[in-house]
Amino acid sequence: MIILKDTAIRVGKKTILSGLNCTIHDKGLTTILGPNGSGKSTLIKAISKINTISQGELLINGKDVRSYSVKELAEIVAYLPQNTKGFKQTTVGELLTCAKYQNKGLFDQLTQKDLRDIEELLTQFNISHLKNRYISSLSGGEKQRVYLSFALCQNPQILLLDEPTTYLDIAYQKELLDMVWSLKKDMAIVMVLHDINQAIHYSDHIIVLKEGTLFKEGLPSIITEDLLQQVYHIEAKYLQDENIFVF
Repeated sequence: MIILKDTAIRVGKKTILSGLNCTIHDKGLTTILGPNGSGKSTLIKAISKINTISQGELLINGKDVRSYSVKELAEIVAYLPQNTKGFKQTTVGELLTCAKYQNKGLFDQLTQKDLRDIEELLTQFNISHLKNRYISSLSGGEKQRVYLSFALCQNPQILLLDEPTTYLDIAYQKELLDMVWSLKKDMAIVMVLHDINQAIHYSDHIIVLKEGTLFKEGLPSIITEDLLQQVYHIEAKYLQDENIFVF
């Protein structure tokens, strides 16, 4: 469980978010929405201890994130950033093997269970045939499936995804979000999205940020024509029968 209590988050010397109070539960999918510059990525990076808590608390499983060592937090939280351009000359199999070493000691070796976990992930995300391919040779959709598998190699309790559908066409976006949705029964998933209709369709819980503060949070039903006008300054029409907004 993630609990924010009067939380302020700083990047460098600048406070980006302040006065945050909300709870993200152990299972389910939470989406963070808001205009550009509202602090979405800042919040998700704070949960992974990349950004600094300057006021209040951010508790993960009852413990302040600032009290975790990097290794301790890596055993609980997996973070998939927007920019995943590294590992170009690494094969898919090598990448997943590296992921399994992240939580091990200096002289530890992979166990048979570790190897089975890798094979299961390759099968689960339909990337077994890519095992010996270099990351640089993959399509955008293939890369995102590989990087998602990489994050899951840590067996996290919390999975953080920062704009996972960026640069993907509509078919790959749906494929990836379906995969993410299938994981929510096993862990807490927190992701940043821009697409309002995707957020409504896939989320159990939504956090809406505006100008560095929490504007509203709750079930997907909090997204209304009025909210979109106040937060994004856009006119939208809700089609109830189809459960979508038309802009």
